[in-house]
Amino acid sequence: DEVFEDLKPRLVKLASSEPAEVLAIVSRRGEGSRLVMVGLNGNLLAISAESPAIGTPNRWLNPVGVVDLDGDGRSEVAAVTTPHIGGMLRVYQRRGKQLVEVAALAGFSNHVYGTVELGLSRPVMIGGHMRLLVPDAARLNLRIIALVLGRLVEVGRCALPAPVTDAIKVISPSVVSVGLATGQRNVVLEDCLAK
Repeated sequence: DEVFEDLKPRLVKLASSEPAEVLAIVSRRGEGSRLVMVGLNGNLLAISAESPAIGTPNRWLNPVGVVDLDGDGRSEVAAVTTPHIGGMLRVYQRRGKQLVEVAALAGFSNHVYGTVELGLSRPVMIGGHMRLLVPDAARLNLRIIALVLGRLVEVGRCALPAPVTDAIKVISPSVVSVGLATGQRNVVLEDCLAK
């Protein structure tokens, strides 16, 4: 009835005072995918928190990362739901046993259909603030997204000469390497920020 629909578990901590847990994607027949946090319950692994399912069969999501986007000392979970068809960037906060959506913004894709590469988006520190780097729906622009007063806001954008098809890797505090259909390209993040 349920399957893990993921290539690798992600060991994450939502707060420094909490134990590490596994973030994974689980799908249920008829409901599509959802995010789950899996932790120890005694000597057993158990789902400790989960997001709502997408709600439609055969619909998937791809995590962006787990970082403190609003500066409150607790990490949020960011993911793109339906990255192949009108992807929506969603940010969740844990509230008890639920991962509750606190913000969303349309127009993203962080996965190429049929590939195993899941790293087309990532969190990065820019100017002392955590931001999300996520390609637009066509994967021809790298969007820089901030969580501001409970809303996701685009604070920068870099046009790219070809679609993003491979992982985004941090080269230095101000430069990322983006895997494009035509090869790797270094992007200076400050050049992408809105002026």
